[in-house]
Amino acid sequence: GLLIDCALVILFLFGGLLAVYDRWIASLTSSVILAGVLFFLGLLWAETVVGLPFSLYRNFRIEARYGFNRMTGRIWLADLGKSMLISSVLTATLAGAALVLIRWSPGRWWLWLWGFFVVFSLLIMYISPYVIEPLFFTFKPIQAEGVEAEIRRLMERAGLGVDRVFQVDASKRSRHSNAYFSGIGRVRRIVLFDTLLEQMHREEVLAVLAHEAGHWKRRHLLKRIIVTEGGALIALYLAFHLVPWEGLPGVVGLTQASLPLRLVIVGFLGASLPLRLVIVGFLGALIAFPLTPLARSSPGSGERPDQAFP
Repeated sequence: GLLIDCALVILFLFGGLLAVYDRWIASLTSSVILAGVLFFLGLLWAETVVGLPFSLYRNFRIEARYGFNRMTGRIWLADLGKSMLISSVLTATLAGAALVLIRWSPGRWWLWLWGFFVVFSLLIMYISPYVIEPLFFTFKPIQAEGVEAEIRRLMERAGLGVDRVFQVDASKRSRHSNAYFSGIGRVRRIVLFDTLLEQMHREEVLAVLAHEAGHWKRRHLLKRIIVTEGGALIALYLAFHLVPWEGLPGVVGLTQASLPLRLVIVGFLGASLPLRLVIVGFLGALIAFPLTPLARSSPGSGERPDQAFP
């Protein structure tokens, strides 16, 4: 998969396909903003299509071979549809906002765009427990008697306030176990996979949550947000100076390029070749910055909730 990704990126960027795609998108509409949104949506959808065989192989061959996969074809398709809808909405929103701000404030767009991404990322973190996560999991109170009370006592000892404690039906997709905290501010919830409750004794579950509580107590999330948004600010400032550079299209063998295409080239310069950041382009890199704090650390398997999605 990695070699194929690299080959496709090189072919797309240096084989002339990028310029053809750029001209085709421009022919669809006279609106610069709409054309830009379609440009990035098309890249997102193409990247998803390319990744489908690898997702199928990973879930139904590799995971199944080792007894982890419990996902049916119907669930896989449903997750694919929902994750694509979410990704498309986020991409369209961020792409539209980026292009509007660039046109509205040519001299300061990098700062305005950074501020928008900070607010947007915090909003996503706040609403995710209510809007996004329930699309993939069914949340219900801890079924094992006394476990929730012990969890709350543990959190009180750590000085952490918890809004709700849930278990989710992760077992219908995978045998991997996990637990995570979600939300921000007053929305602070603990979520345990039902597989974790099945595979571990009560003391082991509390030990896992103590580890997660340590992240909150040490303000690791806040530190990650600060580092992430600081990196985003630097990246946007550099992009502000690179995007209008006359020689930028020549990096991929072109003589001219639209604004969305220039953003993709800047993304190529700032990202590592085999990653999807290059395929989605500069906007994908910007999306990754504010959404990075959504990643949760795993207690054992290394799997996050969002990694269950295709």
